[in-house]
Amino acid sequence: MKSMMKKHFVKLFVLSFCLATAWMANAQNSILFEAGGLKVNADEFKRQFTKNLDLKNAKISEAELDEYLDLYVKFKLKLKDAYDNGVDTTEGYVQEMMMYRQQLAANYLIDKEVTEQLMKEAYDRMQYGIRAAHILIMFKPNYTNADTLEAWKKINSIYKDLMDGKISFADAAKQYSDDKGTSENGGDLGFFTSMQLVYPFENAAYETPVGSMSNVFRTTFGYHIVDVLDKQENKGDLNVSSILIRTGTVGKLTEAEAKKKIDDIYTSLKNGADFEELARKHSEDFDTKYSGGSMGMINISSNVGRLEMQELFKKANDLNTEGAVSEPFLNSRGWNIVRRGALKKLGDYSTMRSYLKTQIQNDERSKKSIQSLIEQIKKADFVPTADEKAVNFVASKVGAGFSTGQYKRADLPVSVKYCDVYIANSKGQCAQQLELGGVELFKIGGMPYSMNGFLDIIDMYYPKEGTKDVAPKVWIANLYESYKKEKLLQYQDEHLEEKNTDFRNIYQEYKEGILMFNRQQTMVWDKSNTDSAGLANFYEAHKNEYLWNDRFNLQVYNTNSKKDMKGVYKLMKKGWVPDSVLKKYNFENSLSIDYRTGKFEISDGFLLTDSAILTTIFNNPKYRSTNNKIYKVGAVNNDWIVAKVVEFMPKQPKKLAECRGSVAAKYQEELERNWLADLKNTYNVQINNAVLAQIKQELVNTK
Repeated sequence: MKSMMKKHFVKLFVLSFCLATAWMANAQNSILFEAGGLKVNADEFKRQFTKNLDLKNAKISEAELDEYLDLYVKFKLKLKDAYDNGVDTTEGYVQEMMMYRQQLAANYLIDKEVTEQLMKEAYDRMQYGIRAAHILIMFKPNYTNADTLEAWKKINSIYKDLMDGKISFADAAKQYSDDKGTSENGGDLGFFTSMQLVYPFENAAYETPVGSMSNVFRTTFGYHIVDVLDKQENKGDLNVSSILIRTGTVGKLTEAEAKKKIDDIYTSLKNGADFEELARKHSEDFDTKYSGGSMGMINISSNVGRLEMQELFKKANDLNTEGAVSEPFLNSRGWNIVRRGALKKLGDYSTMRSYLKTQIQNDERSKKSIQSLIEQIKKADFVPTADEKAVNFVASKVGAGFSTGQYKRADLPVSVKYCDVYIANSKGQCAQQLELGGVELFKIGGMPYSMNGFLDIIDMYYPKEGTKDVAPKVWIANLYESYKKEKLLQYQDEHLEEKNTDFRNIYQEYKEGILMFNRQQTMVWDKSNTDSAGLANFYEAHKNEYLWNDRFNLQVYNTNSKKDMKGVYKLMKKGWVPDSVLKKYNFENSLSIDYRTGKFEISDGFLLTDSAILTTIFNNPKYRSTNNKIYKVGAVNNDWIVAKVVEFMPKQPKKLAECRGSVAAKYQEELERNWLADLKNTYNVQINNAVLAQIKQELVNTK
């Protein structure tokens, strides 16, 4: 809960990723106000105020600017209080900012042009859903090169048998695939689209024609073969609703009873019954029944790997007409009926850019964008000195022990000749002796990186069992490339504030926003949760603001006929419990009787099958006069109602336990008002009215 509050609160003060870039031509860096010594210039204030505005079309009044200035002054006062109480030096805050900076920097450690290309590729692929089956030969945990070679041989043997027609793809998946979630279905994943599966898998699926099989390819999981079964247009998100009657070991009814019940429901629907009402009464899909059976907006590729759930979408999509319902059908979940709702078409590229960007940054394809950035940094800031020549020298000196796990750094020579690691400029240089660890490999932004740093990396990653399947030269060269990339990205990261104005501004705003939030949490939110006496006193002073309206404690039966109403009434008078009443009347027709119980205000009609039931009871004074009395309420729209009025409960204050959330929220408001009053008395606030007038002249636009 606190995490959600923090994200919501910080958004008020933190610059969104879609920064407004239209700045005023004559902007001046003048001080607008001071709050306890914290100075805020005009540029900062205007940037914050305009960050999400379309300045050409937005209507801005002086009153709006004054209101925002008041909010921003309060923000800075809280910030000053946080600094003065050392919140910025706490271990929790320092660690939190390290995490936020790492997350934020990831958005700037990419090549934006390459990212844009990847976004367009993903969007184009989203226009279609691909249905594919696959065979996976998985890598073992902590796999070695020998393990990958073994997996490679196995998948290629399977591939050869498939190409030779010795086995079908489905049978091969069942027999060999390590993806046990799909192997029983012949490897069938159902439909998926862009950015739902790992990038190499997606590439193989989208680049293989329908009815064809891919070549062997590798992902982080192992080696795969993909068989592309179908390709269909992704028309968008469809609102699908369902009713489920479970069968088998998870069902309450026998197979015959479940079939009869779903047929009764379908007959009622065909006769005009309300789908949502029947779903709430009878559906056994507890994820959807309380929302009238609604599965929400789903599309062709929702529920990847869950074929029975994708079938629900297909059944609804095949209906074509909004509001149409399917005939009952059986799958592994039980008996189903689905209804087709409204269709929301896939958004255009401009509306989906933000979503696509976020997805790509968290996706394997982001490596392409990062690699492109690395090349840019190399061109601008990287200077090789010894570089590969020195690394190759080290690889040549590691000895036979490297492959058996016996490598020791001490086995390397302490000193080397200049020409062993550098390209000589003169014969005299070649004989010069150098300390191996001090050999300069490269510079980034003028900062030298020596061999010692790379030798530390070899020590860190060199496996104890050695590298039997890879030559030392190859292993060390690959590690060196990773080391250079890491240092290049590290350099870019460490210099982001000076290289990127957007990053500098947003990071500063994150720091201030979270700092102020942490102080507010201590002074307001935590205090309201721990100050039980203060909360109780606040409740006592305001309890007449937290009232229950008139309520009835009811037991309500919906019956299908006047005859059934009388029958249920007699059974209730005899003291029959609800389960027995329902069992008797629903034996032949499972939809005959419905039962609800609870304490209801008149506005709670949605909790019953028909809100008019409560209206009828609330509007008739006789129901208020006695407790524990049973009534034949009579016909209410399509049902005949029997109700036991357990108790009429007149308007009364809620107990603190019944309204703690609402009371705590108001108590927090009072705590914050008192805190701000103290801050204004403690810290001097000075506003430069001349600068404010200039800002208003630039920004006010009421046309």
